[in-house]
Amino acid sequence: MKEGYFIVHRELLPDYIDKVIYAGRLLNEGNAKTISEAVKKAGISRSTYYKYKDKVFASTMDNAKKCIFSFALSHEKGRLSSVLGVIAEFNGNILTIHQNIPIHNIAHLTISLDIANMLEDVTKLLEAISAIEGVGNARLIAMD
Repeated sequence: MKEGYFIVHRELLPDYIDKVIYAGRLLNEGNAKTISEAVKKAGISRSTYYKYKDKVFASTMDNAKKCIFSFALSHEKGRLSSVLGVIAEFNGNILTIHQNIPIHNIAHLTISLDIANMLEDVTKLLEAISAIEGVGNARLIAMD
């Protein structure tokens, strides 16, 4: 398991954590059009949502088949190719790739993967991609 992550039962967490996950789900499913609307429906403040939105996820890791990663790549020849090569080594199947134009020599990259046939855990893949020179801010966005 990646350092810094824990799997805990929801009984140990404050109620607002469930509400943060719920607000995120409302936004992702289109049942709320804005963050303000989502947090109002969930019964939490915007600051609570922003504080935890990228830190808590509903657990679907045991039977996950897809995931979305986000990266910041230095604008140098071969960076994207290196990331794709590591994904291929792990037997991940790329579903979508979106890379923005580089701003200040950093290109933001989002990749969605089919991970059903991967050889290793998703956290190991994230660690391997993070270890590539010129790859920063590697994050797991979602799993399903």
